[in-house]
Amino acid sequence: MDIYARILEARESLKTMDLPTKPVGVLLKELIDKKGMNIYSLSCSSGVSNAQIARILQNSITRPKFETMIALCIGLGLTYEESMMFFRDAGYYEFENRNLFHNDMVLYTMILKTPGLDLVHANILLILGMYELMDHENSISWMPSLLPSSSTAAYDISRKYPQVSSSSIQTLVELYEYSNSDVIRITLKKLEAIITEWENSNK
Repeated sequence: MDIYARILEARESLKTMDLPTKPVGVLLKELIDKKGMNIYSLSCSSGVSNAQIARILQNSITRPKFETMIALCIGLGLTYEESMMFFRDAGYYEFENRNLFHNDMVLYTMILKTPGLDLVHANILLILGMYELMDHENSISWMPSLLPSSSTAAYDISRKYPQVSSSSIQTLVELYEYSNSDVIRITLKKLEAIITEWENSNK
C-alpha cells in the first residue's frame, strides 16, 4: 500500500470543492433512512454517542465538530461523493481550496476516498498518514484528530487488535514527530501490517 501516493491524490481532490448549504440535522436523518440504519446502529459504527446523534437530529447541535462529521460519514458507510455532498449541503467549508495543504483536510480526504473503511481502520490509516507526511514532507502542522476522539480511537484499535496497546497508539499521536524509538517503530510496523491485511481481505 502506497499511503503517500494516496495522500497526494487526496490533495488534488481538494482543489475542486464547491460548497452551498443546508441544515445538517435534516441531512443526517435522510442519510440514516437511506442506509436503513437507526441512532443505535449509527452510534456503534461511528463512535458518536446515541445522545449526540439525537441532539443533531433534533437540531440542538446545529454544527457538529468536524471530526464528528467525518466519523458519521464513515459510520454511515458513505462513498467519497456522498460524503462531499453531505459536507457541501451542510455548509462545511473545510474542504475549500484555501485548505489544500492543511494536512488534516488531506488525510481526512484520503480516508473518505478509501472504500469500505470502518472507524478502527480509518484511524489506523490516519496515524500512518501522519507519519508518511512527516517522512516525505517533514510536515507536522495541521495534523488531524483521531475519530471521534484520540483516546476513544486508541482504545478501540487496541480492543480489536490486542497486539497494539492503547498507550503505544497514544504515544504515536501525541509525539507528532518521527522518532526512531523502539515503541514508535514497532507500533508503526504493527499498524502497517494490520492495514495491509485489511486491504488485502477487502479486495
